[in-house]
Amino acid sequence: MACRRRKRKKKKDLKKTVLIFINILLFSVILIIIVTRFILPSMGIGEQSSPPQVNNTDNTDNIHPSEPTSVPQIGKLAFVFDDAGHNLYQLEEFLKLPIRMTIAVLPGLPYSTKAAQLTHKHGQEVILHLPMESINGNDPGPMAIVANQSKEEITRILEKSLLEVPFATAVNNHMGSLITQDPVKMDIILSFLAQKGLYFLDSKTIENSVARNESLAYNIKCLERDIFLDDVVDKVLIRQEIDKGMKMAVKNGYSILIGHIQNREVLEVMMEYIPRFTNGGYKTVRLSGLE
Repeated sequence: MACRRRKRKKKKDLKKTVLIFINILLFSVILIIIVTRFILPSMGIGEQSSPPQVNNTDNTDNIHPSEPTSVPQIGKLAFVFDDAGHNLYQLEEFLKLPIRMTIAVLPGLPYSTKAAQLTHKHGQEVILHLPMESINGNDPGPMAIVANQSKEEITRILEKSLLEVPFATAVNNHMGSLITQDPVKMDIILSFLAQKGLYFLDSKTIENSVARNESLAYNIKCLERDIFLDDVVDKVLIRQEIDKGMKMAVKNGYSILIGHIQNREVLEVMMEYIPRFTNGGYKTVRLSGLE
């Protein structure tokens, strides 16, 4: 009998222990639910913060990721890539470069408008690459300014060219060694740009260009090219020209370097040099970032 009583007592004790364990477990679950559902949220714990707002406006003062602010800046490099408008695939490769740049778009070509739109979409600067007559008689291409045109003809060409190259902030000359040394023709062009609020980049295809002097009468910005990267399309020579441009930037505060998007050698050398720009303290800028 005593043995049976002990067995019954053990069973009761086991049931009581199980019930206590179940109650503790239920209480723990309820406590966890209360804490996570009601207490922590009210304290702001465990919430994901709202994602930062993205500024979709093009801010030209933003530092490009390839230009760490920790490196002291020693000069600005303004790269201009001419002759866009023949196609898009060459332009797209240049637009992948992690630098600020300016793209000069030719008018009257199959992809003139699309090239300007694509450049603008990538946040880069668009300028009109205006064909002009040269002293050597080479064909400058469609929509060209030539010596025997009247003021009215030149104005019509400028108007139409700017319609084909939207978002243009400036004009630079394609060829143009004859026109840029002609005060009368440059006066017509620069007065038109002044009315439109645009500026001029003289590609300096001839040393005795009158563009800068003529621009003074209209108080518009007139920049001048310092370096042609690919007069000779050779990587060794392109590197030498970039090196010259970097030295000029240190000496003068900036340099303007012009290359051409149809020359892949320029693209490949640029990819080599971008780490040097970054680590050396050179800031790449759009033309509009220069005074």
